[in-house]
Order: sequence, then C-alpha cells, then structure tokens
Amino acid sequence: MSRKPRFLICRNDVVTSREFILHTKTPRFLAEIFPFDDKDEAVDFRENTPLSSYIQIEDKYYVAAVRELYEGGIDARSLAESLLLGRMTEWLRFYLKKEKTALAELEEF
Repeated sequence: MSRKPRFLICRNDVVTSREFILHTKTPRFLAEIFPFDDKDEAVDFRENTPLSSYIQIEDKYYVAAVRELYEGGIDARSLAESLLLGRMTEWLRFYLKKEKTALAELEEF
C-alpha cells in the first residue's frame, strides 16, 4: 500500500468554485487558494493575511492562506516559522503547472 500524499487539492464544484489545499500530515491544516490577475492586489492580500504564501505562474498570481489548523500540537506562530508554508507553495506551483499542461493537451486533442 502506498503512502498517503502530503498535500491534496479539495474542491466541491457543486457548492462553490473555491479551491483548498489539505495538508494531511501533522500538523494538519486547510489552506484556501486565492487567484489574482493583478500583482499588487496579490501582494497586498498576502501582506494582510497571516499564514499565507504567494507565487506567480506566468501572468497569474496565487496566494495560499491557511484557514484552519487541526490537531497536531502546533500553533499559528510555529507554523509560520516552519518550512511547511514554503513546501505547500512549491507543491501548489507544481500542481498548477501540471494542471495547465494537461488542459493544453486536452485542447489540442
């Protein structure tokens, strides 16, 4: 049996178009993904949102912000000081690039 993934994309298209990242290992948390077209808006949102990280992919900007911390014995400050937010952002970058490539391939088909 394979190991469970560290990060998962979560969405419920029936209810909302919002997307989330679930961190499945300790400390468990749920982060929401906020897309922006304007860099200044994304940077401002990031600077005013605790426990968030920011990436740019081509001409789109994304902020991933932790919305809920679950069990795991870590507080918000410790999470902010850890490397997890950076790992989450790099994972999101990989996911979004892979998703964009897959969509482009479907359009060509």
